Amino acid sequence: MSSLVFFGLAGGITLLLILRELKIHSFRESFWADRKRAARNYAYLIGSLVTLTLIRKTTPLMAEHLPQLFPIQEHFVLDLVGIFLAAELLNYGIHYVKHTHPWLWKFHFQHHRETKFNLWLTAHVHVGEVFVSGMIMSAILTSIGFSPTTTQIYFLFYTLVNTYQHTGKDVSLGFLDRIIVGPRYHRLHHALQMKGNFGSTLVFWDVVFGTAHWPEHHKSNLKVGIRENGEPWGFWREFTWFLIPGRRPEKTQTS
Repeated sequence: MSSLVFFGLAGGITLLLILRELKIHSFRESFWADRKRAARNYAYLIGSLVTLTLIRKTTPLMAEHLPQLFPIQEHFVLDLVGIFLAAELLNYGIHYVKHTHPWLWKFHFQHHRETKFNLWLTAHVHVGEVFVSGMIMSAILTSIGFSPTTTQIYFLFYTLVNTYQHTGKDVSLGFLDRIIVGPRYHRLHHALQMKGNFGSTLVFWDVVFGTAHWPEHHKSNLKVGIRENGEPWGFWREFTWFLIPGRRPEKTQTS
């Protein structure tokens, strides 16, 4: 899959989701109404785009320099199914420890800070954390023996689902909501009262580890955000918070 196809598909679907999101009044206002908040949004967006570009440029180099332990790519079905299960397991583990380890929470709380659930959350990530996590995942998946093609297919799927699951519009894929992480399911992960739903694109490992919470079992108006525990606000303060010495938070965000 060429880079042109990758960015074309991801960009096209993202644009459609943004156009749909613009029907929400609070999302339209987020571009200009509050200048400080808008500046924070734009800073995170630029950082996310730069990070994704770096990962896209760096990942192919690993296939050239890292040993491949198993000849998985010789069997396309095993290669394709296997990378989704392996990548999702890695994402699940990384996501879980970012919520439970006090210091690693400093690299993830930015994503949960907002009290409004919308597409801006896809950009509200720590660029260093995303780059390191992406490189670790790429190195492990490449070393196991998954092909560059299926690796790229997974990351394309991840990009699209990550955008889709953060839309503020109440959308659904029907029966696929039991397989793919959608906005109703993922909104529970951002809710103050919840702890679970750590899956990145698929609900599979949430079901396996007993951390799946289904939307129909909970109120639809749950508040999202974090339980404030000294987290700073503002792009640069949030970005550098992990460098500041001092007492670590006693509790992480629990959703």
